[in-house]
Order: sequence, then structure tokens, then C-alpha cells
Amino acid sequence: LAFKRGVEELFPVLAGRLGAADVATAYVVEPDVAAHALGREPMVDMLIALSSRISQFELNHQEIDIDFTLVSDHGSDHTSKFVEVDARALARRVGVTPVQSMAEGSSHSEPWAVAIEHTRTTYGVMHTSDEQAELVAARVSNDDTVDLVVAKALPFDAAPPSDVFCALYRSGQRVGRISYESSTDTYWIDRDGDWPTLGLAVEPEDAQWLPVTDAMQFEATVHGAYPDLLYRARTSIDSPSIRTPAQVVYSLRDFAVMRGIAVPGTGSLGASGSHGAMGGGGSRGVLLSQHRHLEGAIRSDDVL
Repeated sequence: LAFKRGVEELFPVLAGRLGAADVATAYVVEPDVAAHALGREPMVDMLIALSSRISQFELNHQEIDIDFTLVSDHGSDHTSKFVEVDARALARRVGVTPVQSMAEGSSHSEPWAVAIEHTRTTYGVMHTSDEQAELVAARVSNDDTVDLVVAKALPFDAAPPSDVFCALYRSGQRVGRISYESSTDTYWIDRDGDWPTLGLAVEPEDAQWLPVTDAMQFEATVHGAYPDLLYRARTSIDSPSIRTPAQVVYSLRDFAVMRGIAVPGTGSLGASGSHGAMGGGGSRGVLLSQHRHLEGAIRSDDVL
């Protein structure tokens, strides 16, 4: 009912903008809610209804050239979740002390972290000191609910001069090291990393650090298990849009979802699908446009 009412109110507003504005933007939230709580089919039904309403709108206003562009704000893995992850409980399970603040953590000698829960996404974050970020990441990666972990790293010995350093962990082991040089938009990856299992083929070379341009890594990984791997790993711990990025970001397995904010009076996970993990299911969105020809894949940061 909320979706039907919202759509019916949307198109009169759009009609009022015709001739007065070149661009009108609307956000329709209900398909996202349906995909999370009810699954794929109810969301598809909503999109079919929206498509029909768009066609009717165009038919009613044939005197004006109208182009519609639809873009999802994120993907959805459409995989039902049966394990709910409590960030602080996860930290305790792997031997990391959950604390309330960075100041409190600095008084601890054992590994510690501010374990954050945002909402029902398939990733979580932990704030800790730069010095112990890799130790915390290694421990977190041992948990049964965790797939891949990104850690902010201290500068690597003998690595090319870079602006960002991060490390990838899985099952308690470091599986890759990445440094990034912003002036050339180049990633340098450790030759000894387990890159093939992460979907990135590496040519055998004698050098310890191998250069990979951003365009190269995007093309190589965008349709793989971990789309846009190096870019997403780097920006997860060095995002210009986040004032205080976390030192550790962990990606959950497809059966798990963060507990987040529980809905009062319900015991449901409320997750027939979710998003945010490094895997492809919950990170690939959709972009459709009547206005221009689109590439096969484009990074969401570049859409606007």
C-alpha cells in the first residue's frame, strides 16, 4: 500500500516539473524494503508496476521528450539469512575486547576494537589503533560468519611510495597486501598474495611488488567473485566521504547479516536479501537509461 500510494503521488509531482525543470529526481524506497524482508519476487512485482506507470506517463505526455534513468543505490544478494551477527559478540569470540571508545581502548594491552553495528548489511566495521589493525583483522577473519577482511596497514617494507596501505585476511591468514599511489591511480600488489582465489590473475614476475592500474583491476574483477576488488578494499578504509574510516572492515558470508537495529516486537531477521559484502551478489546494482548507451559495467561512484 505504501508503495502504491508513493508511486501515485510521484507522477503528478513529475508532471508539475515538465517544462519548468530539465531534471527531476525521485527516490523510491519500498522495493529495497521488500527485497530485504520478503525476497526477490515482491521487489520484481514492484518494479513491473513502476515500469507500467512510467509507460503510461510517457503516453500521457507525448508532446515532451522524456528520458527515464533508473539506478539502484546498491545491490541485493537475494539470499536468505539465517545467522544474525552481533558485532560485540563476534569480537569476543575471536579474542578482541569490545570497547566503547578509542580512548578506552588505548588503556588495554590486549587487542581491542570499537565494534560498530550500523544496520542489516552484510559487512561490519571495527575501529582500533593503526598498529593493531592487522592483528584484529586476522582474528576477525577466523570467525565462521566472516568471509574476507580488509585492514588498514602500516607502510610495507620495500613497497613503492604510496598513499594507502591495506591488507586482506581470510581464515586467519593474510592473503594479499595492497598499496595505492594516488598520483598515478596505480595499485601495487604483493606478488606472494593469493590473488587467483580472489579473482585477480597475476603474471609471474621477479619483482616483489606488481603494478596494476585501476582500469586493469576493474576489468579483471568486475564480473568475478569480488567485483572491483582493489578499489573497494582501498576505499573501505580510506574513503574521502567518511570522516573517520574504520581500520578493519569485514565482509560476511552469504548466510549471515549484521544484527543492526532490531524492529520492536519482531524476532525476524528481516533479511531475505541484503548488501554490502565484498562478494558480487550484494554489491552489483542496476543502472538503466533511455538517454544514453551504457557500458557493460560502471562503478557506482562514476554514475553521476
